[in-house]
Amino acid sequence: MWLNRQVDIWFQSLEMLILMSIHSGLLKSVLMAAKLLSALNLEGNFGLIFSDSYFGEIVTQNPLSILRILDICVNDQQGQVGRTPLKIASVQLLLSNCHCLQELRISD
Repeated sequence: MWLNRQVDIWFQSLEMLILMSIHSGLLKSVLMAAKLLSALNLEGNFGLIFSDSYFGEIVTQNPLSILRILDICVNDQQGQVGRTPLKIASVQLLLSNCHCLQELRISD
């Protein structure tokens, strides 16, 4: 697919990403391509898409080995507090892959 090939080119040097909203497939493609990502901040309606399996697929392609900051704050569509569907398995995956991780903020 043309977009997936372009994402690899466009985002290979991306170091910081702050998002309020994005299509789940595009986010996954960006995170798989961003090999130099050191800070990721996701705020908004990510509770339905950013799950353990979604995160596992990303780390399979891009181990996020230089990620220093991961900040996920989930709200639902109406701005109400949502649920972050990451479990201890994802935190363990982060700790085993992201050796540079200094800040981990996951809240709802």
